[in-house]
Amino acid sequence: METEERNGIIDYNVPPPQPVGIYGWRKRCLYAFLLSLMVVVVINLALTVWILRVLDFSLDGMGRLKITPKGFRLQGEAEFLKPVYVDRLKSEEGKDLYIQSSKAVKLLAVDHNKRITSKVVIGQNNITAKCDEFVVEDSRGNRNLLISKNKVTLGTGDVSFPGEITLDGSIRTPNIISPEKKPLEIRSDTSKIQISGTAGVSVNAQAGNTTIRATDNIMIVSTAGSIQINSPNILLQGLPRADPSLLSYSAMPSTSSSSSLPVYQLCVCENGRVFLGLPMGDCRSSSQLCSSSHP
Repeated sequence: METEERNGIIDYNVPPPQPVGIYGWRKRCLYAFLLSLMVVVVINLALTVWILRVLDFSLDGMGRLKITPKGFRLQGEAEFLKPVYVDRLKSEEGKDLYIQSSKAVKLLAVDHNKRITSKVVIGQNNITAKCDEFVVEDSRGNRNLLISKNKVTLGTGDVSFPGEITLDGSIRTPNIISPEKKPLEIRSDTSKIQISGTAGVSVNAQAGNTTIRATDNIMIVSTAGSIQINSPNILLQGLPRADPSLLSYSAMPSTSSSSSLPVYQLCVCENGRVFLGLPMGDCRSSSQLCSSSHP
């Protein structure tokens, strides 16, 4: 029994000390809070396990997305909702790589300042490439197509066009060959065609005809050399004929002899016009036939 001494008097009725702890409604609230916290923790653990189960998380990756020492490996299809930045993208060995988009597929290349230097857009009906130089090579590294600001280069060998081709500028090529068993037609509907070669121009038809047709004049000019026509048969059709009235009566052939002479003389005017003279006599022509305005 504890006692307390006051002014020399011992008091044996000292009140007992108060107990230490939480009692009453505080204790019940604490237990309720701990119980609620335990329920929340259990629910969170259950949801975490369910998410890991559904997404197939493992030490190798998530589902079909596996983590490898060289990067990520994805098996199957994947849908990307935001931009994807990769150093290299390739398919599984022996399988194709498919890239699909409901609108367009854009491939961009940027420099160190984040500026776009090259861009390829695969749309629903077209493919657009924006770059300073567009190059197409074959499997051996040979350049088949080069498009730059100043020129377009097509391959290192033969280039075949199954249909028509329209050129707004000039074309530089060593040979222009028609398709097999089809004619070659070079046409300018509203302007002129100019074919030039520093060392020469050759037009060759090995198994057919070569036709040069014009509504106006056809001019063949050689400034330093000559113009040669080498053929066993040279036909000049549609040449004008001299008026038979220009032939004097003494030089006119008899009826019997004229019928056996269907050969005309080839005459040339002073201005270079060629016409057919009468079979007999010298070349005579009227001023109208040798004039420059004569058709």
